[in-house]
Amino acid sequence: MSILHPISVLDTPEQENFLIDSQSQCRNQINMIINKELSVTVYVVDENKNKQLNFSTQLLGINPDHDLLILDSTPNETLNNQITSGAMLYCATAINDVPIEFKLDTPRQTKLADRPVFVTPLPKTLIRMQRREFFRVNIPVGISAICYFPTESNPIKIELSDISIGGFSILIHGSFPRPFEIDDILKQCEIQLSLNDSFEVTLKVKNHINKPAKDGNQTTLIGFTFINMPESIQSQIQRFIFSIESKRLRTR
Repeated sequence: MSILHPISVLDTPEQENFLIDSQSQCRNQINMIINKELSVTVYVVDENKNKQLNFSTQLLGINPDHDLLILDSTPNETLNNQITSGAMLYCATAINDVPIEFKLDTPRQTKLADRPVFVTPLPKTLIRMQRREFFRVNIPVGISAICYFPTESNPIKIELSDISIGGFSILIHGSFPRPFEIDDILKQCEIQLSLNDSFEVTLKVKNHINKPAKDGNQTTLIGFTFINMPESIQSQIQRFIFSIESKRLRTR
């Protein structure tokens, strides 16, 4: 089963903290992804930067004569046509648990040894989140992480799917319990990361990612970014992330 790598900081103000713009360093990171045969999650993005869908692929190689990146295409020809018809590709993976994110221009489809592949220019920049406190971690079963979204009546309580200093995601099965329109600003939301650790935040709805569900209902991963997050709250989130990572490492 392929891992769904999220986009955490690409195209956000945070990305400047992790940007690699050296061509040699970018090529080195891409070569590591290729050599380790890592799974890459690719988000197909429209002209409004909305993520329409995603698929998992692998980077197959680099054409050094033309600085072209070769990646595996999908078995779905309709999807392949959509990808090659002007879409931008946002890519996410992880090298030794360090998140990597980068953009690819609209690819063209060709064949490599009779195998359908995509070809596109190498990325000119790349995001490498070097500091562990900026990792986005999945919330394990048994760990309390909840957001209370205000409404005109009672707040809506929803468990977090993952979290980083930059934001978090929730997983909604079926219809949304309240509107979550892209770029909406949600004020006076309360995050509770343990029984005695809660704080109020302002959120911006970042994206919707549709995921297949076995029961046929729509499942949507909704991403949020924190707005004007105080350092004191960043520290609380860091401690929470560290505690999850520490428990994960102890159980390896």
